[in-house]
Amino acid sequence: MTRSLSRSPGRLFYGWWIVIIGCIQDAVKGGTFNTGFTLYFLPILTELHLSRAATSLPFSLAKLESALEGPLVGYLIDRFDVRVMLVVGTTLAGLGFVLLSFTHSYVLFVLVFIGPLSVGFQAGFNQATMAAVNHWFRRRRGLAMSIVQTGQAIGGVLIFPLVALAVLKLGWRPAAFLSGLVVLMLLPLVLFIRRSPESMGLLPDGERRASHDPSEGASRPVHRLRDTQEFTAREALRTPAFWLLAAFHGLRNIPYSGVSVHLVPLLVWKGLDEATAAIDGVSDAAFRAALRRSVLPAGCAVLTVAHRLSTAVEADRVIVLDKGSIVEEGAPGELARRGGRFAALLELEAAGWDWRSAP
Repeated sequence: MTRSLSRSPGRLFYGWWIVIIGCIQDAVKGGTFNTGFTLYFLPILTELHLSRAATSLPFSLAKLESALEGPLVGYLIDRFDVRVMLVVGTTLAGLGFVLLSFTHSYVLFVLVFIGPLSVGFQAGFNQATMAAVNHWFRRRRGLAMSIVQTGQAIGGVLIFPLVALAVLKLGWRPAAFLSGLVVLMLLPLVLFIRRSPESMGLLPDGERRASHDPSEGASRPVHRLRDTQEFTAREALRTPAFWLLAAFHGLRNIPYSGVSVHLVPLLVWKGLDEATAAIDGVSDAAFRAALRRSVLPAGCAVLTVAHRLSTAVEADRVIVLDKGSIVEEGAPGELARRGGRFAALLELEAAGWDWRSAP
């Protein structure tokens, strides 16, 4: 009997390749679109002379659009081959980024953002990939889906800094154009995705079909699929479990969606420049954690020049200089309670004062 692809020695079950492709897709989407667009917020606001409310409007409309078109996208995924939706969605998302780089008016920006860009990412990324993973796995469905979802975090770590570098060094338009090219480069990958294992003569999870060879059956156990209960869309809508899952997923996304697009503007508002804000949320916390974990317990002395007071308060000792002379010296907590120069600077920073704008 010919061995199936999933059980051949040295060969990986094809469903895991679909998981890997889905993870890559999620990483690109996360790094360029989901979290990456906070990097475009201030440059677009400045160039198009917009208010923060006007700049936020396309992002809000895109989320509303995603909620409304979600059922339609699900129907189209069931109606057509999953690769059709993946190719169409990836093409629209890539072209959306490219078109965005050529927009010079607010109206065009809104139309492109809520049009091909948002529709493409909604139709050709998570939903289509998850539908395919759902067909390819049963026993390991949770593991497979969770691996795909890690792409969001991977994109934040690997791709987000590259987008930040492009925006800061080249400008937001070249960064959007390059992001579009990266998205379009995913097209060859999505062609490897298949809708179901049965289309390739396989079974979900790489299970083996029942063997008719007595010798093989005596030496190898036959894996059987666990019984699963299938629901139609109408039946699922009538179950409390479906609505609980939908409510949980929606409530989880509300704060994330509201904060993520404003992340860099919030950090800039708190006194950071755009370059620092793009990386500071992670790098500064990591730096201070490293000091507490390794350097300080070892009894080593470290001298740093703090670019903001939130870093200085982590120090063992603070020295405040004025025109080259030491005016205060001591532990941060002690200086804050003393009510002197350091305490005044803390109050000013908490009120929104930016030391770089001081004369």
